[in-house]
This record gives sequence, C-alpha cells and structure tokens, in this order.
Amino acid sequence: MDNSINIDEVKTTGAAVFLCLDELDQLLCPDKNNKYQYIKALQESMEGIEALNFEALKSMFDQLMLRDILRRWRPRFGDGEFRDPADAVTFLQHLYSALESVDDLLDYRCTGGLTPAVRGECTDIRTFRPGEKRGWGLHLTLDGQARYQCLRRSLHASRGDLVLLSPTAFYDYGRHAEAESWHHHWVVFQGESRWSPWLNWPEVGGGVGTVRCADESELQRLIAIFQEVARLSTSHAPDTINLRHSLVEQLLIRAASLIPGEKRAGVDPRVETAMGYIEANLSRELRLEEVAAAAHLSVSSLKRLFKAATGLSVIAWRDEKRMAAACEQLAHSRQPVARIAEALGYLDPLYFSRRFRQCLGVSPSRYRGDFLPAGAFERRRSTR
Repeated sequence: MDNSINIDEVKTTGAAVFLCLDELDQLLCPDKNNKYQYIKALQESMEGIEALNFEALKSMFDQLMLRDILRRWRPRFGDGEFRDPADAVTFLQHLYSALESVDDLLDYRCTGGLTPAVRGECTDIRTFRPGEKRGWGLHLTLDGQARYQCLRRSLHASRGDLVLLSPTAFYDYGRHAEAESWHHHWVVFQGESRWSPWLNWPEVGGGVGTVRCADESELQRLIAIFQEVARLSTSHAPDTINLRHSLVEQLLIRAASLIPGEKRAGVDPRVETAMGYIEANLSRELRLEEVAAAAHLSVSSLKRLFKAATGLSVIAWRDEKRMAAACEQLAHSRQPVARIAEALGYLDPLYFSRRFRQCLGVSPSRYRGDFLPAGAFERRRSTR
C-alpha cells in the first residue's frame, strides 16, 4: 500500500494552517484572554478553508510551544506560502509534535485510526505528552519500528507488538531512528471497571505496558478489529458508538489472552493506596514507615508487595514518577536544572542529574535541548 503523502496537498495545508494561526496570534495581541474574540476570529480565518478543522486549530493555538514555533517559522514564510516546499513538511512536523494536549481533539468513546509515520513526511513526528490523559490508548505496530521512552528503559516495537498506555502514562514515542517507517493502528477509550482484568499488562515503565502477538492468524484477527474501529470512528450515532465499544472490548480480551499467566496477577489495592500516597507527596522525602502506614501495611509487606506489583522498589518507583515530572519541566521551562531538582525533592543537583541519566540515557541539559532551541519561549500557564 502506498501511504506517501502528496507534497502539493502538504504545501497547501501547511500554508493554510500557518496563515490561520499566525493571523490569530497577531490579532489577539495583547488581549489573548478574550474568548469571544478568539473564537470569532478563528471562525473568520477558516472561511473557505474546508480542509482545516475548527477544533484542531483551537487545540493547536492552546499548545505551550505554538508561539515559539510561529516566531521561528515567520522568516521562512512569505506571499502566502513557504519559500521552500520542504519547509511545509517540517513546519507541520514541528506543529504536530507540539500537540501535547490533544484531549479536546479525541473522542474517547472507543475511537481509532491508522497512522503511517514515514521518514521525511509530515506524519513522522515525536509524540510527547507527559501529563495525565482522559483515557487509555492501545497501539498495534503493523510494520516498521517504533521507540517508546518508558523511563526505566526504552521499548522497541515492531510488527505484532501491542502497547497499552494508561491515562497516567508517560508519552514519549515515535518512529525508531533506524527505521524508515512505522505504521501502527491505535484506539483511545475510557476504561471501565469490568475491563480491569484486561488492562493489567506487564509494565515496561512509566505507565506503559506491552505484549506481543507472534501468531500471524491471531494478528490478522486483531488487525481486522482495529480496522473496523477506525472505519466506524467517523460516526457519532449511538449504535455505532456502542459497536465500537464492543470491538475495543474484544481487542482487550484478545490482547490479555496473550499475556503469560504468571504475569496476570492484579495489583493489590494496598499497593495502589501506597502509589497514590507517594504521588500526592512526590517532592517530599518520605520514609518507608510513613508510606506503609498510609497503606495499612508493615514495611516488609510493603516492600514485598510493591516489588511484586511493579518490579521496582518503592524508592525506584517514586524516582520514576519524579523523572516524568522533571521531563515535563525541562521541556517547557527555562528553570535551572538545579531548581527543578530541588522542587522535586533532590537537594543535590549532581545526584539528580545522575539519576536522570540512569533513567533517560541522557543528561537533563541534553534532554532539554531536544525541546528548547536557543531563544525558546518562556513557560506560560497550561490550559490542560
């Protein structure tokens, strides 16, 4: 199947998106808090541009990095188009990669699609969404290879690999640098209490679970269900939504059947209580006795149950959560690394940097460099 993208369509779409967003950015200065003016201007900007989606543009305008992206691209845009056709691709890549908050664009009533990420095309983006989402995500790689940064290690996904992303998962994934493409099916959905047994996957790290479908006949059945969810996702009719819901349930049941029996044990509610207590006090130096008391466990039982449930010690799990928060701060602020470390409970910035490198494989400064080029924006309040 040829999934390449027509460059003329990309040029037209890229220019239209840039013009709309740039016009809005200029129009709303200095009063960017006037919502009525914002919506009215957005609607006027979209007249005659059928290819653009109102909600998509509104979501783009709310992103933390948008104004910096516009500032950097203005010198390379003129007379209603990008001077270099390849710039349209790169601009859309930058813009889509900045879509950290997409909950307003997604219908979590069991919706799906197919994303072809091909090197050099506008769909070849890095997805970075460390904050909490409204629902779950499920991916199935069809071909090519992806890389998911899961904090404690990286996950390389290829054909047949299913990846489950919890609402609190650390999203940092995209096409593997050594692969030419990554085609994957995806669905997003709201979890239900009765689905809990099918959502308990072996965790790689950062709220990301994975299981592999090695049997080609079963893989084809999974692909057929994903395709049907995607086909039905353009309709909001109640019966169609119910049908998608049933299909996603089938996906979860089939995927759970691939998990080895010894890895299916549910998480002890007392461990979940301990996790919640740690997350609520992430920047504090908690003693194990305090966490154990909050979960109504002895220290020895806490350590044993926590290790069995997560594969990590209590302290290592807490550090993983801290590193996810650090990633968000590094990507979105100019706060000194030492100040970020202190805010997360690390009084020694060198120790923080060492732990960060152990989890992410790079120094905090190097990680920040992937997101904040010279002269990047000052952090503004997120609307997430």
